[in-house]
Amino acid sequence: MPLEYRIVSKRNLVYVRCWGYVDVDQSMSGISDFRENPAFQAGLSQILDLTDVTEFERDFAKIMSLQATQVEALTGADAPAYFIFIAPNELTQAMANSALKSWREIDAVVPLVLNSLQDACDVLGLDISELADVPQKVT
Repeated sequence: MPLEYRIVSKRNLVYVRCWGYVDVDQSMSGISDFRENPAFQAGLSQILDLTDVTEFERDFAKIMSLQATQVEALTGADAPAYFIFIAPNELTQAMANSALKSWREIDAVVPLVLNSLQDACDVLGLDISELADVPQKVT
């Protein structure tokens, strides 16, 4: 599963895009890489773009474990962080919803499932071009 991310420090945001088959172990590796990035800080909002995902590992215990590793990354800011899943089709919505269950009880995170990157930018008050200008890291 290829994965790329861009940290937009001035917006306290990370944009993550994955494509192809999403494997939980590879996702955990990508999260570890992201958390070791010098620009990482706790409380970053996240946009997780699933638009080009073709299939995902359906081991729900591992998915919940993966989400648990995200808690520290998303919490710790003065205001709640957004965790936005971009899921434009039935497959990606199923993937997002399987992860969403682990965020429902955490007040420090606002989880959303939206249809497009533009929708996510609208919610966050971003111009979509702000994501294009940021260096990316591909893992």
